[in-house]
Amino acid sequence: MGKTFANLFKPESEPLLNAIVKLKGYHVAGLQTGMGKRFGELLTWKPDFIEAITEAFTCPEQIKDLGENILVVTNPESLRAIGKWEIRDVTDRVNEERKASGHKSSGGPFYETDIGVVQRMLGREFSILMEQPAPVLESTARMVEKIRKITSKNDRADRIEEFKQFVSRYLTYLSADAVKALHMSGDGDTIEIREALGVLEGLWTKERVGRKFFETHLKGPVGIEALDSLVKGLMDMKKRGSIKTDTNIASVIATSDLFDSHLTKVIG
Repeated sequence: MGKTFANLFKPESEPLLNAIVKLKGYHVAGLQTGMGKRFGELLTWKPDFIEAITEAFTCPEQIKDLGENILVVTNPESLRAIGKWEIRDVTDRVNEERKASGHKSSGGPFYETDIGVVQRMLGREFSILMEQPAPVLESTARMVEKIRKITSKNDRADRIEEFKQFVSRYLTYLSADAVKALHMSGDGDTIEIREALGVLEGLWTKERVGRKFFETHLKGPVGIEALDSLVKGLMDMKKRGSIKTDTNIASVIATSDLFDSHLTKVIG
């Protein structure tokens, strides 16, 4: 850390120092492990980012599961959103497993985190998700909760694969408003990840919409309005029975004019 560490004790660095001293031991240990040789970069962070760590992460497993991906989180609000992802006390289960394998109880507490669950789901694509703004990460928490509660292994595997495709193919094109327009989570009517993926694939492959829609229209209110209207139309058709569970939504959007009334302002 060298010169950077020495600068920490200059008067102008007092806010940063005050933030750093709030870090608990497990925060520091987790950051050291996750960041490796880049741990010294912590001294270049803004105080509010470090304070978000102290406020958002309440158990060692959260820091451990996030690992080096903390380096791609863009702001304190996103960090706080990640910190709100569910954690579950698994102390009894861990100790029972240790006893069953002939080992002594390790005490605890031990926690399982949705940060770890999502990291295992996405693999290398996890960093793409960690770059997103807070509203996207908040929506992700609700999507993951749905997936985690699926009891059928085959169904859960299918939903995980769809989630991976959603993140790897489309998430970099989607703003927080665009994710909201997909209606995958929230208090009102929602669609499943499979259906959202179908909507996006249909738009991507539709003539006169395609990639241009994602790279231009979807970055502004016209594209957001079109996406929101289309998804609401889809939900309405589902209620009426016009769209069945096994309907290939991508194909319907791409090859028919069934949803074109929602796209009049973005069809080239």
